[in-house]
Amino acid sequence: MTTELVYFAVTLVLTAAVAGALTVVAWTDGHADDSLLGGRARWGPLAGAAVGLAVVAVVLRVRAIAEADALVVEKLAEARAPGLDDLFSLVTRMGDVVPTYTIASALAIALMVSTHRLLTPWLLIAVVVVEIALQFLLADHLFENVTIDVVEPMVPLGGAGSNPSGATARLFTLFMVAAAICRPDHQRVARRLVVAGAVITLVEVISRLYLGRHLVLDIFGGLFLGLILTLSTAAMVDALAPLERRLGGRVTW
Repeated sequence: MTTELVYFAVTLVLTAAVAGALTVVAWTDGHADDSLLGGRARWGPLAGAAVGLAVVAVVLRVRAIAEADALVVEKLAEARAPGLDDLFSLVTRMGDVVPTYTIASALAIALMVSTHRLLTPWLLIAVVVVEIALQFLLADHLFENVTIDVVEPMVPLGGAGSNPSGATARLFTLFMVAAAICRPDHQRVARRLVVAGAVITLVEVISRLYLGRHLVLDIFGGLFLGLILTLSTAAMVDALAPLERRLGGRVTW
């Protein structure tokens, strides 16, 4: 299989993965009472995402599978070109810890002003903090730090990432939770946030694979972790809704 076909196949699979996660979001939305990912409908996908994350961790411990995964990323690395290296090295930084704090803060301020919600927008900052803590715990105790630089040290360019992919989890969660906060009063904005989140997450994923910072299974682990965080945070958004309505009436800007 040529490098171009490998690149196309991996991109297609990842696009399907992001689309699948968004389908879960849409399905739970259709079964919710008044908010994105609301009500009892969230618990099935939440359990499924937890199982999926555990399966990815177990599969990665199988050396032959990890090596096959690394081989796919190595094939992608063969398509590297100086111009693309510079572009993807810049793009991939938006998934790093400090940039995601910046994105979370910007989204929180924009949501506070546009929706008159004073509490739930700041859950976006909490999401980043919780994800980082979970990522360290999962990497040490569940995934056993089977990163790409351990399996294939010559592939990573610009530093290897962790597993599961924290960048994937953070970016996916930030935009999905932002959409949840916008619902039900700003449905059009919520849909745009979902689309923006899907595009940004996919671009980040492709950049990480191109630079060899992640195994493909790391990305799926990140999507599962992101879905868990999204569903859990959406429950908090629902719980805070009555208080938000009382406080929102006092906002005058």
